Amino acid sequence: MKRYPLILSAALLLTFLLVLTVVGQHEQITRERIEYVKQKTGFTDWKGTTGIVIAGASVTEDMLPELRSLKKIGEDNYSIEKVDKTAYVKISKRWRSGENGFEAIMVVAPSLEAAREFLIRRYAETQEMTPAIKNRGQKLGLSLGDVCFGSADSLRKRYSEIDFIRNNVVFLLRADGIIQNKLKSMAEKLDRNLALKKRGKEYRRFPDFPTIKLFVAEKTEMVSGESIPLVLEIDNPGDRELRYFWDISSGGVSKNMHDRFIFYCDGEGEQTITVIAVNDLGLYDTASVTIMVSKPKHE
Repeated sequence: MKRYPLILSAALLLTFLLVLTVVGQHEQITRERIEYVKQKTGFTDWKGTTGIVIAGASVTEDMLPELRSLKKIGEDNYSIEKVDKTAYVKISKRWRSGENGFEAIMVVAPSLEAAREFLIRRYAETQEMTPAIKNRGQKLGLSLGDVCFGSADSLRKRYSEIDFIRNNVVFLLRADGIIQNKLKSMAEKLDRNLALKKRGKEYRRFPDFPTIKLFVAEKTEMVSGESIPLVLEIDNPGDRELRYFWDISSGGVSKNMHDRFIFYCDGEGEQTITVIAVNDLGLYDTASVTIMVSKPKHE
């Protein structure tokens, strides 16, 4: 009976080593794919101005009137993705009517270099599903951003996919049905919007940057199992749409009936709450607060 714990420990160690091996193999395969795709797409020849960033563009029916014949599908999907410690803001929107559809995925990277790496990694990771590496956009009659790729029919009049990078912003556009006839002009409108954006070395100087002016908890100490209100004030120029992301060491954040953020926690010890406020241009600000959580007195 006493040998069971040793056998269990050995099994857990073997499983752990196996997981590490599989993860290592996956990372190696991904690196090899990335290098292969870089060669196939002429990655080292991609142009662009380094050290300069711009805000993204909010894809709307006012900007793209072609979307008025379609119906917006669901809410906009916001996410913050981290790849090798680099954070990317990703916003996707979809419209559809029958067989006709349009999807726009905007990725705002912290730099041109990061935008390039995002796109090339995406191509590498989807290589098995789409074996043919996209042609450079210039070969398909496209002249967008710093670099562009696309998928078109033999006559180059209909485009099902167009991807392009302008400075640090990536756009991935997809079209179905008759919208394929319009995808090129829609991509050009988006690119012109980005080309007119204010350029700078950091986002904070942009007029639409959302600044967190105040982020505190109403109490710095609480008992495990309780909840306390958080005070969050943001300077939001232009009253743009905002989404919030939370990074919490333990517990969670929700909104109450008065539209206030409430922190709850069943853990103990020092807890750090970080909020990230993102607007529809992919600009974001972040702030943190620390709360000490203690055991209930009756325990």
